[in-house]
Amino acid sequence: MTSTRAISTKSLFALWALMTLCLSATAQSNYYKLGIGGGYGFTQAFTDLLDQDFSKAIYGQAEFFFSPFVSIGAEIQQGKIKSGNSSDDPLARAFVNDYTLTGLNAKLYLGAVTDHRSGRLLDALKWLYLGSGAAIIRNKISHKNELEDDIYLGKSKSRELVLPLNLGFSYYFNDRAGMPRLGINANIQVNFSLGEGLDGYDRSNVTFKEDVPDRYHFYSAGLRYLFGPTGLSKRSLN
Repeated sequence: MTSTRAISTKSLFALWALMTLCLSATAQSNYYKLGIGGGYGFTQAFTDLLDQDFSKAIYGQAEFFFSPFVSIGAEIQQGKIKSGNSSDDPLARAFVNDYTLTGLNAKLYLGAVTDHRSGRLLDALKWLYLGSGAAIIRNKISHKNELEDDIYLGKSKSRELVLPLNLGFSYYFNDRAGMPRLGINANIQVNFSLGEGLDGYDRSNVTFKEDVPDRYHFYSAGLRYLFGPTGLSKRSLN
């Protein structure tokens, strides 16, 4: 009798261990650690000038994923920022900035802080992310309707620090191995400039104080491609 109970206990323990192993295995997923992407979008200027005009820009980026939902990456943007209208501005100011931005940023996806398997909505939003970082923007300004006695006229070429904030969403299609591979992305980026070079006009030498930081928004859409070495996540991606 004692022997039968011992065998039964061992069998139950073995069954429990097997079930735990299976559940643990199904809860894990592999993911690619490297990603590249690029796209196209529109910039909008928010500077000392009255108008918030739109222009165009392109971007490229590379990412390293510490986990499926936490990444750090590098980005480069190139395009135009413009604003101004001679009929609206009291000093007839207008500018076009042929800019280049290079920077680093980190992203935290919603899937890192929620259990996306608990509902369809959370699963659909698991690739929603917030991001932030630091960048250097190289400004190349062309002033339009330039007045010789414009006391606000600044430098036509400058470099300054920019603090970008990102809100975006990616949707990935799995490859044959069941891992996210090819994705589409939409992103809103707000870039705060820590200088007066974004529009080429500087009021600080007249007002003797810094104005509200100039900024520009970048609304973009693009593609993502994940590849390279794989990692193991303790959380399922499906």
